[in-house]
Amino acid sequence: KAGKPPRGGGGDTLPETDPALRIPLEKNLMYKAARLFYEKKGRPFSLEISIKKKIPAGAGLGGGSSDAAAVLLILNSASVRPLNMHRLRQTAVAAGSDVPFFLSRAPAYVYGQGETVQPFLFEPTFAVLIVKPAFASDTRTAFTLLDKKRAAGLMPSPGPWAGRRALIETLNQPPSQWTFYNDFQPVFLSRSSPHADMYRMILTTLKEAGAAFVSLSGSGSCVYGIFTTRPEATAAVKPVTDILKPLGCTVWRCTPLRPKPRSSPGRAAKTADT
Repeated sequence: KAGKPPRGGGGDTLPETDPALRIPLEKNLMYKAARLFYEKKGRPFSLEISIKKKIPAGAGLGGGSSDAAAVLLILNSASVRPLNMHRLRQTAVAAGSDVPFFLSRAPAYVYGQGETVQPFLFEPTFAVLIVKPAFASDTRTAFTLLDKKRAAGLMPSPGPWAGRRALIETLNQPPSQWTFYNDFQPVFLSRSSPHADMYRMILTTLKEAGAAFVSLSGSGSCVYGIFTTRPEATAAVKPVTDILKPLGCTVWRCTPLRPKPRSSPGRAAKTADT
């Protein structure tokens, strides 16, 4: 059973998601991941998947990609001869650029087309408020609009990130000193975005509630605020909800997990394809 699909669209607008629609089977990331896994194993594809989605579609939270990664991990664990991590990541990136990241189940530095994933240990002490507006974001349309603005010289082309070490060093600084940025955020705040005012409202509300760092999540539509301590995040839930809930927004308080990177999924460390 698929999640809620984005409605197709073009031009310079970011379409909302229609909850009544379903993602076509051939575009569903879980289906794609399972089909690619069976192809990699040289076996006929025969599988039924049922899922209860809690991460909203079109939110920029990686719900579809993490679902696809979970399918790959489950299939690999149940396999008599599981794929090694390299081959599993090859399968994952063929399903979607974000899918390999979720195989590691840990913070990671990712580059290339998403196939190169370098997990690392990180002990977060902060908490997060995530705000989901009433609309969703169509990833394909968001990328198209970003490319158009870059081609028109309205936004700079992406520069190289300093690397894995710089990422870890930045994460270990107080959130108020983070230099991370999201290329989609200025696009969504531009005059061509139909939801610019709502995004500004959410960002401002989180900042005024005490968030040390705020940003758009992925290609939208969620916005998150990093609070230095968990009590600060807890105290911010009510004022943020009071302001944004009447506008159709949903607010979640989240505590980051502390997973340890795994070198191989399932039994792949013991038995791998050759």
